[in-house]
Amino acid sequence: MKTAVIFGSGDCSPRSKLYKTAQKLGETLGSKGYNIANGGYFGVMEASAKGAAKFNVERIGVVFKNYKDYPNKYITKIIEANSYLDRLDKLITIGDVFFLLEGGSGTLLEFVSLLALSQRNLKSAPAVCIGRKWTKILRCLNKILNYKDTIQFGAKITIVSNIDEAFKFLDL
Repeated sequence: MKTAVIFGSGDCSPRSKLYKTAQKLGETLGSKGYNIANGGYFGVMEASAKGAAKFNVERIGVVFKNYKDYPNKYITKIIEANSYLDRLDKLITIGDVFFLLEGGSGTLLEFVSLLALSQRNLKSAPAVCIGRKWTKILRCLNKILNYKDTIQFGAKITIVSNIDEAFKFLDL
């Protein structure tokens, strides 16, 4: 069974549009038989696991050893990490496909890590950035990295406006 890793804000409330989007993403992926993996805590992580909970798929939380918070109640399998970067490495290693929703500096680190690995042909799994804010981020990176006319982020990384477009892009 394939595993979809979902990155995004840990701070969004269950009433927010972002939470509802992540929940729908988890539900749709679960309905298609994908295991869900994320950081295991709250916000987008909880929402995506909650959405997938309706289906017989694993909901994997990669969490910190001895952290102050407990994983959310929708997680069915816990993988412990020794550090923030170890956690990111474990999530990237288990992922067959990646979805990046809006988030903060952690989500940006996750995206840039996928970008670097993709450009070096070290991880070839598709990554889908969902939301208009990603276009601005990618334009900025395009300038900083001194790329020429096109955004050279590899065929495996794309930006879409919403999750329906993400599923069309991936043929799910």
